[in-house]
Amino acid sequence: MANSQVNCLMDIQEKYSMAEELTSLKAPETEPYKTKYAASAMLSILRTEITQLIDGSRDEEFLERLSAMLAAIWLNIGIISYETEDLSASSEELKKSLEITKDKAMHPRFVITRINALNHLGLLYSMLEQPQKSKEYLEEAEDLYKNLSELKDPIEAFGISDLFKADTSDLKSPRTKAESDLEKSHTLTLYYLAQIYGTLEDHLKSSVYCHNTLKRQLESKDYDPIEWALNAATLSQFFMERNGFKQARHHLAAASYVLEKYFEEHIKNIEGSSEEDEAKKERYRHRSADVARCWSKYGLLLLESSKERLMSKPDDTEDQESPTTDLAKQLAQADTTTSKDDISGLLFSTLEIPTYENQITDKFVLDYEDALPVFQCTKHWLEDAKTYYTLNEHASDFVRITQDCSALFQVLTFFESDEKRQCQMHKRRVDMLENVVSSLNHQCYLQLCRQIWYELGETYFEMLHIKLGKIREENTDGMMPDPRVLNKLNTLTQKSIDNFGHFLSSMYKDGSSIKEIKLEPECVRPVLSSHFFRGRLFSRLITCDTEQKIENNRKSLASFKFIVDYCTAHPEAEKQVSLELPVCKEMVELLPHKIRQLSTSQIN
Repeated sequence: MANSQVNCLMDIQEKYSMAEELTSLKAPETEPYKTKYAASAMLSILRTEITQLIDGSRDEEFLERLSAMLAAIWLNIGIISYETEDLSASSEELKKSLEITKDKAMHPRFVITRINALNHLGLLYSMLEQPQKSKEYLEEAEDLYKNLSELKDPIEAFGISDLFKADTSDLKSPRTKAESDLEKSHTLTLYYLAQIYGTLEDHLKSSVYCHNTLKRQLESKDYDPIEWALNAATLSQFFMERNGFKQARHHLAAASYVLEKYFEEHIKNIEGSSEEDEAKKERYRHRSADVARCWSKYGLLLLESSKERLMSKPDDTEDQESPTTDLAKQLAQADTTTSKDDISGLLFSTLEIPTYENQITDKFVLDYEDALPVFQCTKHWLEDAKTYYTLNEHASDFVRITQDCSALFQVLTFFESDEKRQCQMHKRRVDMLENVVSSLNHQCYLQLCRQIWYELGETYFEMLHIKLGKIREENTDGMMPDPRVLNKLNTLTQKSIDNFGHFLSSMYKDGSSIKEIKLEPECVRPVLSSHFFRGRLFSRLITCDTEQKIENNRKSLASFKFIVDYCTAHPEAEKQVSLELPVCKEMVELLPHKIRQLSTSQIN
């Protein structure tokens, strides 16, 4: 190579290094893009110089190197324009890079630049809310990588920074770093495709790309273990919501494995108490609690899905094969381009995770014996989460974990045949919920308090229902139950009434007219059903006092009348209480007659 060419290359290397350094500098807060603009200006000067060199050279090898540099410079300028929010300019600049690399897509000096340009165009058009166009660029980047991978003789692809090195000896064997650059670029392609398929609502395809991104990070050892574990656990939620408990459990097990390995290597032996060490331990505790919550969601959803399956299962299908919890075997969706092979391949084969998987089943449970181990594991994970999410420091999260614990006991009652033990489980729910709601500031946490009051009302009603059923079953001679039993029934009834009352009082002021009350759409059903519960409950209060009976029936009538009047004033609400409304209308007609009869008997 001529001395003049060497001098040119050394000058280019120096200027490119200066541009790289500028992009890495922190800009002042008053001028957040100052260093990026300076880097872009330096790259523009370099672009002009390289263009002039190309116009004046006939050396093919030298021209090839200059063209590769020019494509990389357009790429860098396009990225800076994107980062400084000049999307229109970024699009044009990135396309300039593509134009240069178009006929040399598989060339060692051009391939990484082209993949990066395609990636950033995909990202740019995603920002411009053109997901289909974004997908086309990203899929081209994916296909280019696949074509490279299928070559019998792998090419020695150059990293972008290596393109600007003047020393030709460095360019003869750049594979180690460049290979890493290529793999990182492809990992980004998969990551962006995951987002785009989510935008296009092909969520299953998006989940496959999410998994493949995680898998590549794992195999390249280029990842943050804490972040990786959280992402794997979060992805599991998608699978379990579609009854893909096999895939969900695998991802959760992988998350736990990576977290535990990180603890052994980086947390366990920390002896100091520096700010950095404490921050590291705090981050580990925080994300470990999050993964425990994801595990608990898995156990709870498995029990709830099993319950729904058993409730919907016809009696004549006892001998039929149990539905699968393997998403690959369920796949029959017209709204996805995902194949069964894609789903079957959702494995982290490099991790030894059977121990973590085997702690809980991934099959639907059939009875109490099956449900109990799932319940116990799930309860343990919820307790683990509470060690970090305490009431004093993370009140909202603590409440939601408590609600999950309550839901866990609730679903277990479905599998429990003994009514006494069912009531004991509901009593556990009541205790934990009442403890929480009494500890909360009702104004600051109004939405959560509403949820708890409503759930307490339902839970007391369920306990009352169980008790009444047991009394009817045992009281075959028609004798009046023991006064202590009657008192217990009244207590349960009144507590249910009171909690539904707390919920309703938080929604609107007592005495408000129907015309003044306008509920948000998501509140209509719970408010109207609370009135329906109270309408039924007031009439179940047991008393020998006729005046009290009259008062209870008046309150019952008021509750039923509220529903009828609200639906009359807001006809769109009728569909929210389609089953209850006919009953309410009937009771509004019957109860006045009953009240008159009681009044007459009182006078007589």
